[in-house]
Amino acid sequence: MRMWVRAVVWSILIGMAMLASRPVHAQSAPSGVAEEDFTVTLGDGWVSQAKLTYPAGRSGPFPTVLLVLHPDVSMDFLVPPVSNDPIYKDLAEYLSARGIAVVRYNPRYVTGPGEYADQEKVFAQMPVDMVADARRVLEAIKTNPRVDARRVFAHGWSFSTLAAAELVAQTPELAGLILVGPIATSDRQMFIEDYTDIVLPYLLTYAPDGRITANALKQAQEGDGGFNTKGLLGFAFVDGSVTDRVAVNPFFDKNSDGVLDLNNEILPNLGAWVDTDPFVEIYRSIPNVYDQGSVIRQPVLVLQGELDGATRLRNVRGLNQAFANHPDFTLKEYPGLGHALEPTRGLSYNQLTFYSEQPKADYAAWVLARSAPAVPAALPRTGGADTHVLLALLALLSLLASGIGWRLKRRAVT
Repeated sequence: MRMWVRAVVWSILIGMAMLASRPVHAQSAPSGVAEEDFTVTLGDGWVSQAKLTYPAGRSGPFPTVLLVLHPDVSMDFLVPPVSNDPIYKDLAEYLSARGIAVVRYNPRYVTGPGEYADQEKVFAQMPVDMVADARRVLEAIKTNPRVDARRVFAHGWSFSTLAAAELVAQTPELAGLILVGPIATSDRQMFIEDYTDIVLPYLLTYAPDGRITANALKQAQEGDGGFNTKGLLGFAFVDGSVTDRVAVNPFFDKNSDGVLDLNNEILPNLGAWVDTDPFVEIYRSIPNVYDQGSVIRQPVLVLQGELDGATRLRNVRGLNQAFANHPDFTLKEYPGLGHALEPTRGLSYNQLTFYSEQPKADYAAWVLARSAPAVPAALPRTGGADTHVLLALLALLSLLASGIGWRLKRRAVT
């Protein structure tokens, strides 16, 4: 069961490979941003490449964000043909240009975008392995003079939000947690809704009568659906054992007529299909973010696209209840944005590309606000008048001290 990508994610990648592959986009570091390459020893003794991005021309240490990676992506979040834009490189440089250092790393056995030293071992990793490797990276950066070890925040996106939240729950010295599109539930119904809310509405645009043929599946795979939509479509409804053409999955084709009937074959059997999905067990192998609400006490920021088809808004809004008694929990929702906080036209059309400007700006502002030196609790806070009040208090204290000193001298003389 640990071979979760061979069973699920690898099927998604194979399905996505049927698309016309876009080239991987290269980016040079902008001015004002510097980089430092280093290596870190992860689990199994694997020595991995890592990178620290930080503000150029400024003295540290800086507040730092640790990007917790999925097992099969490169440090820039590249895994062609599913993700061709260096999303994490862009995020790291954006934050570093605003005073925040960022650490990212190649996961265990990943040597580059879509390149693996041992594919079997990459795909055998579980969320607990992701947590352990993120902790090893955290320990490695603590002694870097550019990293403020007291102000390190963990970042998770989608599947890696499970590992990032667990890391923060286990590590009280971490300064906070940033989550994009978090896994807020692992209920069976959520996995069924992956199909009813995302996949089937898209698929029915190619089979409006509800009778899904192999040709309709082929057209849908070649259409403009999102990464998650097409991946799940291929995984559930295409027969993976047929390699020379697109064929319907016999699991749903109960009458063996080569057509999947929406009402009579697909909907009645979706629950049974989800029960066979090994990825469900992977999600449940570690607490989801909702379940961490009573454990995590550090500041938490959640950034959620309202049109996120992978982690739906209604599930993520449940975190307001989970963190109801939390001292510093923020959920920001973005209309018109998808799972990558990218502009999208609907739940079924999310693409993996760069985060939009506003979420990145909110992200940077939140980290900087929680990295500022603490104000002593005894000092009054009165908005714009703080400076004048403090000066007046200091003057009064000075006068009182002078008066006390004068009286003591008079007593000594007499």
